[in-house]
Amino acid sequence: MIDAKDYGKNIETLADAGYDIILTVGDPLGEATRAAAKNYPGIHFIGIDQEQREVLPNLINLEFRADQSGFLAGVLAAQMTSSNTIAIILGSETIPTMVKMNDGYEAGARYINPDIHIISTYYPGSSEESLN
Repeated sequence: MIDAKDYGKNIETLADAGYDIILTVGDPLGEATRAAAKNYPGIHFIGIDQEQREVLPNLINLEFRADQSGFLAGVLAAQMTSSNTIAIILGSETIPTMVKMNDGYEAGARYINPDIHIISTYYPGSSEESLN
């Protein structure tokens, strides 16, 4: 089980072990990643799909276009369905990437079939709860 209060401690464990590069994924780890980058200026940090509002010399942010990958998944699902109904199950709606993924999925499916029935469901709860 992942607990948000352990994010910083887990990153610190890797930093103390001497890793040169530490990669974290997901917006819930953004704050802990920023704090670690400040505490360990000699280590390079890569935050994937995190809103890094502060520029730090040892922190790189990589954001992937979830709407584009969602679009392609929607296109594929719309082409594969025999019932004219498709579905997507996503993480918490509090995670901006999940909302973008869903928007893309629906757009891709409707590109193929404007009348398709789409069921979209989000994990109920916060982003931290969806990781457990």
